[in-house]
Amino acid sequence: SLDLAEYITNRQVILDTMQIMIDNNEPIEDNIHNLIMPMRTKLNNRNKNYTTNNLWLLDDKFMSFTNAMSDKSIRESVSEINQKVITFNGSKKEPDLVMYFNNNEYKDKLIMIEFKSFSVSDKNKILGITQLLEYIEIINKYMIDVKERWYYLITTIDSDFARALERSNFKSIFSN
Repeated sequence: SLDLAEYITNRQVILDTMQIMIDNNEPIEDNIHNLIMPMRTKLNNRNKNYTTNNLWLLDDKFMSFTNAMSDKSIRESVSEINQKVITFNGSKKEPDLVMYFNNNEYKDKLIMIEFKSFSVSDKNKILGITQLLEYIEIINKYMIDVKERWYYLITTIDSDFARALERSNFKSIFSN
């Protein structure tokens, strides 16, 4: 049908765009971020469809989210998921992407992603890890009911950065 053809064509355009960003060592983090999910957006089961985001670039399973928030404060993200307003220090911190899953396939699962441009310095990549560690503290304190939590830094990994990660006891689970 036409919907399927449009869907496939749209995915190919997105893949081509991402390949150009990779080939050109995209220096602007916002461009990468906006391709995956537009910044400052909030999606849930009622307003998501294949044109509102490209989370499938990271993993097709990410398309089954219950809530997804892009560049929203961690306070707003935690409040949205918990369905209650909370206030705490550091509430202005903004993870690049937060996805929460609470459906038949994935129960109480949280994924948080920090993006760093493909040409950023190792110092800024380490900053991404530091940001994630700060978010982990907040999530562990305010979302104790979330059973499964995954945190990702999306960036390029050259040999220097790989050595820095190894020195910090990070383990490689997948890289291409």
